[in-house]
Amino acid sequence: MSLNLRTQSRVKIRQPLGTLYIRPRDSAERRVLENLHYVQQLLEEANIKKLVLIDDESKVVKARLKVDAKKLRARAGKHLSAIGQAVEQVDPKALLTGSPISVQVDGQTFELAPDEIAVSYEGTENLKATIEQHTFVALDTALTPELLLEGIARDFNRLIQDHRKAMNLDISDRITITYASSARIAEAITAYQEYLRNELLADRLEFSSITDGGSRLPLSGEEVVVSVTRVMP
Repeated sequence: MSLNLRTQSRVKIRQPLGTLYIRPRDSAERRVLENLHYVQQLLEEANIKKLVLIDDESKVVKARLKVDAKKLRARAGKHLSAIGQAVEQVDPKALLTGSPISVQVDGQTFELAPDEIAVSYEGTENLKATIEQHTFVALDTALTPELLLEGIARDFNRLIQDHRKAMNLDISDRITITYASSARIAEAITAYQEYLRNELLADRLEFSSITDGGSRLPLSGEEVVVSVTRVMP
C-alpha cells in the first residue's frame, strides 16, 4: 500500500520520503509491524525513512464517508440524497467491523454494505492516506531540504552506475570520480560522499572546476560534468 501511495503522490522512487503511518487492522498485524527486520525491508523497498504505528487514524486525518451512488440508486430511489447525508454523520470507525451500516431516512431503515460506502481522508497538504482490508496507511510526502539532498545523492549514484555500465567496467572494478556541478548538487554529493563511495567503489570522489574531457549528464533537472577513471590494479 505504501508503494501505491507513492504512485499517487507522483514522487519518484529514488526520492526518499519521511514518514509512513500505519494503524494495523488487528493485534496480529501490529506484531508483524513491530518486527524490526520486516519493517526495515518495508522501508527500504518503499524508500521511506521511518514507520510510525498509530492506534487511531483520527489523530492524523479526518475521515469522511460517502455513499456509492451507482450501487445505491436503484434501491434508494428518491431517498438517495437523504441517505447520503445520513451516512456522512456515521462514525467512520463503524466500517471497521465489516457489518452493514444502518441509517434512518424518512421513517425507513436502510442497510448499506461496506462496499456501498466510500471513505476519504482529509489531512495536511502533503499527507496521502488510504485504507485497505481495514488497515489504515498514510504517507507524508513533504520534501525537507535534507530529503531533497538525499534524493540528489541517490540520483547521482544511479547516474554513475549507468555510466560504469556504459564504460563496460567489471562489477568489481574500482574507480575515481571527478565532477563539476552546481552548488546544490555538490552539497548533496559531499553530504553523502561516504555512501556514494561505497556504492560506486570509488577510491576518490572529488569536485573539480575543470570540465574538459568530462561527460555531460543530466541530474535532478541540471547538468553535471563527470569524469570516471578505472583504478589500475
